[in-house]
Amino acid sequence: MVVSRSLGVCAALALMASGAIAQGRGEWIFLGQTKVQPYGAKEVILAAPKGDVSAIQLRVENAAIDIWQIEIHFMSGLTTKMKVKEFVQPGGQTSVIEFKGRRAVVRSVEISYAKTKWGRERPVVSLFARR
Repeated sequence: MVVSRSLGVCAALALMASGAIAQGRGEWIFLGQTKVQPYGAKEVILAAPKGDVSAIQLRVENAAIDIWQIEIHFMSGLTTKMKVKEFVQPGGQTSVIEFKGRRAVVRSVEISYAKTKWGRERPVVSLFARR
């Protein structure tokens, strides 16, 4: 009897936790991506127009990248340029970049980076935004 109650409580907690995780993931939307070129030091990610967002985050796959500047271009014509120092491993992401209490439509994001030692794979950088 005690075992079945414990299993029921564990199952309920697992369902609540999975709902919270799914809900947290659901607020981030994919806007675009680029495969970093071996000869460049800048890449532009064109964003799919998906409405107003409040923050962005870059996620990296395949190989590490050393990002030192991010420039965000908005549909309104405004541009925000910021110096960053983020060495992002494959499977990792940058810090969340908040839009300081406002929402805006992202047109593109330009990243400046330092080349690291890449093997066969080059970094793929994906742009995500929070609604």
